Amino acid sequence: MPLSPTERFSRRAPYYHPSRPRYPRALVDLLVAEIGLTPSSLIADIGAGTGISAEPFLDYGCTVYAVEPNAAMRAIAQAEYGARSNLHLLDTSAEATGLPDHQMDLVMAGQAFHWFDHTAARIEFDRIRKTDGHICLFWNTRQEKGNDGGFLAGYNALVARYDQDGGENRMRGTATDESQQLTTFFGAGGFQARELPNTQTMNWEGFRARLLSASYLPLPDDPGYEPMMNEAQSLFHQHQVDGNVSLHYVTEVYWNR
Repeated sequence: MPLSPTERFSRRAPYYHPSRPRYPRALVDLLVAEIGLTPSSLIADIGAGTGISAEPFLDYGCTVYAVEPNAAMRAIAQAEYGARSNLHLLDTSAEATGLPDHQMDLVMAGQAFHWFDHTAARIEFDRIRKTDGHICLFWNTRQEKGNDGGFLAGYNALVARYDQDGGENRMRGTATDESQQLTTFFGAGGFQARELPNTQTMNWEGFRARLLSASYLPLPDDPGYEPMMNEAQSLFHQHQVDGNVSLHYVTEVYWNR
């Protein structure tokens, strides 16, 4: 039986935080310019995971209410950022955050948006944001072209070969699928969009953890783990430069007009 969106990352949490790409400071700068974000802004980060999406906003000084229903992910967020007085972790969901009506300057979601019930989440987002507040969605999308000497092609082939449940295709979808989802989610008011360049550089341990953080790839006690890691190690050593490989992304950003 497939795991629910809330449960499917529980075993991945130890690999997720150290291996997933961060978001560039340019994301905060964009929202400062476009929606008037300030250090005093109140933010609801929905599906906050281990706190990666919240981090640049915490650094900027915003107060972030991080909604995360997965206990393992939330525990890592607590360990990494819990000492910050401007972070508040909530054991609630995108569809029922428990936050008060119309208090948030910004309601945002990163990669976790793909797992939400979009209709219910949009109703909840509108309930908790101020009447003049904003909604912002953002995530890192791996670039399919780049002068990387074949590493990206090898990485994509490796992931496709060991994908256990079609998760890679489901998460990435198509440009048409994503456009339709965004159009429906933002509704009649429409949305604005921007792409920001982003690069992730990893040593071998980081690359190994990056693979294990994907919910559709085998873990150490799963069939396929050993051959996947043998191929991954070969791919890494073939393409590493000074002990590192890089994946190139764009950070896609969408916000309501």
